[in-house]
Amino acid sequence: LRDPSVVQIYDHGVHDDREFLAMEYFPCGDLKQRMLHPLSCDEAVAYARRVAAALHVVHGGGMLHRDLKPPNVMLRADRSVVLIDFGLAKRVNSDTQSTAVGVLRGSPYYMSPEQVQGRPLDARSDQYSLGVMFYEMLTGQKPYTGLTAMDLMQQHVSGERPSLPVGLAMYEPMIAKLMARDRENRYEHIGVLLEELARLPGAAPAAPATSGAAAPTEARTTDELARLR
Repeated sequence: LRDPSVVQIYDHGVHDDREFLAMEYFPCGDLKQRMLHPLSCDEAVAYARRVAAALHVVHGGGMLHRDLKPPNVMLRADRSVVLIDFGLAKRVNSDTQSTAVGVLRGSPYYMSPEQVQGRPLDARSDQYSLGVMFYEMLTGQKPYTGLTAMDLMQQHVSGERPSLPVGLAMYEPMIAKLMARDRENRYEHIGVLLEELARLPGAAPAAPATSGAAAPTEARTTDELARLR
């Protein structure tokens, strides 16, 4: 994939018995860092649009990301975003399974129900992950929490997602569609989502990212969950 919204690898190899990758440097950090500071609704919509547009490129190339989460969305000073960490990415086909037996792949905070259950995946799984991110950007809270990774993943499968606060009710239909437990109820493809995002208030570009600002980190329930964020 060759697009400004997808990280480009300049070189890779082994040096002194250590594997390395050389890629673009992102001094503005990632979306997780940005989300340590409250986002306005306009900013949340703008970032959601940019991530959706990047997914449109990935899906158009016949790939799934499968590990979409804020730390894998890098920010440039010109307000653009870049998807990184395609270690779990896979070409779309009938064999696109989410996990091997006994192996957890992806972050339990952002995994779709079908990914948790080890079912074959399609592009709508990335939609679910984007929905979780959008919810978090709007509210400052993750929709599901748990004391263990297994408990958290079960929430995606059978838990009741908290509705958005009254002041954010206009975004509830979109969140509900993105995070529909049955993927047949999600958007047909990411292009349809982009059209709806463009009609939302706040569809202007996101504010430039900043780096170096201090902010308290979010509470972590267990070391296990901290490692899987």
